[in-house]
Amino acid sequence: TPILSSSALTEAKNKIEIADISLMWQERLTGFAILVFVKSESENDRKISDFY
Repeated sequence: TPILSSSALTEAKNKIEIADISLMWQERLTGFAILVFVKSESENDRKISDFY
């Protein structure tokens, strides 16, 4: 039974690591999306100010 419990622990650790990685990627993608959005917004502002 100790072998079983250690393998279960390893499995749980792996699942936690995978969850951490996917969370990290979600944060990166969200940050990237915000950056792109802010960049395009400021470019739109420039176009409007050029137009007037």
